[in-house]
Amino acid sequence: MTFWSSYTSNARGFGITGGASFMGIREANTSMTTGYHAGLTYKFDLPFGFAIQPSVLYHVKGSLVKAPIVSQDVYDVLKTGYVEVPVSFQWGPDLILFRPFLDVTPFVGYGVVNNISWDGFQRLEYGLGAGIGLDIWKFQLVGRYNWNFGPLYSGVRDDFNFGGMTLSLSFIF
Repeated sequence: MTFWSSYTSNARGFGITGGASFMGIREANTSMTTGYHAGLTYKFDLPFGFAIQPSVLYHVKGSLVKAPIVSQDVYDVLKTGYVEVPVSFQWGPDLILFRPFLDVTPFVGYGVVNNISWDGFQRLEYGLGAGIGLDIWKFQLVGRYNWNFGPLYSGVRDDFNFGGMTLSLSFIF
């Protein structure tokens, strides 16, 4: 109990997070677009350099579509907003002034905003992110590549889904 309570007392606490997303639809005739994400986070510092950081985010993903990938209306830019719950598992040595770390982040999300009709589009998303980060004082910078799993659109190939980079900055209170 004493061992665990000494580490839970070091838990950083709540914070805000946000950043840029560079996403596109994988395996389709598309190009990446720049989106954004923002939300709340909570960081738990654990022993031996580990940390867990769940978040609740609003994440806008998009893609420039060069050719129709669905049998609906032709559109140039697909923009979709998701409420996501990522859980970041981190490991890295505490070097007193800063902490570099490796990051693996499974996530789930639900589509709430779409610039075209939801007909045929899947609202539920899930995936995995992997990247690196750096803690300096109360700030955290994370670069991560994200893979969405499952189909973006029912009836189309399963590998048509968002993929790309996110760059996030968090401030932990």
